[in-house]
Amino acid sequence: MRNENPPSGNRSGVNSTPKSTRGKPTPLTFFLFCSTCLKKLGRDGANALRTRLKQVLEAENLEALRFAAGAWHELAGDRKGELACRVSGRVRLIFMPANDPIPTKPDGGLDWSAVTAVVNLEIVDYH
Repeated sequence: MRNENPPSGNRSGVNSTPKSTRGKPTPLTFFLFCSTCLKKLGRDGANALRTRLKQVLEAENLEALRFAAGAWHELAGDRKGELACRVSGRVRLIFMPANDPIPTKPDGGLDWSAVTAVVNLEIVDYH
């Protein structure tokens, strides 16, 4: 699955600019090199985040992740249209479909099997 650049106004609490100059970082790899991420999440949290991001890269579509480890789910209320997965404890990776238009089912719900690209928005404890 593709991962697009975050939209402007990124709400991420993690610094999105890698300090590493080895190679060009992709929108996902900045988390792997970011010392702020390690400080905020700890070693276990950073490893869990790496695992979740790897799952996104290896998935053919969002449906492949629906029942995978990480409790992938749609959000409601003021976060409608966003999705989340568990990183560790109460920390969640928040993202949204990047397909244009966003694929929906006839009942108006998100068609997980047609989502082939996502935008990572933030890493947060929203509980």
